[in-house]
Amino acid sequence: MSIYRSAAGEAIILAMYDRQVAALGTVDERVVETRFGPTHVLITGPQDAPPLVLLHGSHATAPYSLRTVLPLADHYRVYAPDIMGHPGRSASKFLPPRDLSYGRWIGDVLEALRLGAVPVVGLSFGAGVILRLAAYAPEAITAAALVVPAGVISPPMFPMIARMALPMLAYRRLPTRERLLRVVRLLADPVKEEHLGMVGAIFDHVKLEPGWPRPATRRELVDLTAPVLVLAADQDVYFPAARVIPRVLWLFQHLAAAEVITNC
Repeated sequence: MSIYRSAAGEAIILAMYDRQVAALGTVDERVVETRFGPTHVLITGPQDAPPLVLLHGSHATAPYSLRTVLPLADHYRVYAPDIMGHPGRSASKFLPPRDLSYGRWIGDVLEALRLGAVPVVGLSFGAGVILRLAAYAPEAITAAALVVPAGVISPPMFPMIARMALPMLAYRRLPTRERLLRVVRLLADPVKEEHLGMVGAIFDHVKLEPGWPRPATRRELVDLTAPVLVLAADQDVYFPAARVIPRVLWLFQHLAAAEVITNC
């Protein structure tokens, strides 16, 4: 099943995606095969630099997320795949978020790119994908940075419904700029016009992913020996730092640091 609501909507999203890629400057693009279908990958940074893999969040795209961490490309050859089930140029279908499908998918991507074991950075949903990889193939990870991570706790249901789901439903019923701002301010504040336009287009034309990666267990991660950095935001509607930080202190055997981004 396609993630897009219509062929016209898919064309709008992909045109936006291509503009975001063009804004990055010099970026290579590759398509690699996985057991779940083709995956599109953006690549930037010096060709002789060590590799690093970036996995974007939901309500965002790989090129937009890549630009937010572009200084990494001064030191690494950065590979940013389009996560399946999210807007981009990978196969347009959902993967089950609660089993090991996403771990197997990104494992296939790493193998197809012949990267070996690599450091990984995951933003929100992308961090949850990294934790599925850690459960499936922990030896593929040499270090992990998890930013406002999914896959650590379950989103708190009442705040998520009251603060996020209801405003989203109101926007879907009657799309207005003010209603969209009400939603996007929960994801980023201050709101940039580019971010507002991207999230609005995704809400309008994409069937949002059915659920989040489930919380990892300590038993699943027993073989993960790579150091892990966790950055959590105190005002995150999905994964608030007050709940994330205590659990990662218990979850990871090799936690390098767990820090709170305040007023965020």
